[in-house]
Amino acid sequence: MRLHWHRSDLRPSDNLALVRGGEEPILPVYVFDPTVLAHAAPPRVAFVRESLRALREWYRERGSDLL
Repeated sequence: MRLHWHRSDLRPSDNLALVRGGEEPILPVYVFDPTVLAHAAPPRVAFVRESLRALREWYRERGSDLL
């Protein structure tokens, strides 16, 4: 099993580690740090939340989930 830590790019189609795939199952993780987001403008926070929702749905369609 591979741990895949999503940090900045939340688009699966642009992520080489996900596009290349492989035989191993992926354990996808995103750390939602409230101290960092406390300094972000509300539109940026909304964008990150929506991107995470879409990414989680992408994983669920493939039998996985974003932690």
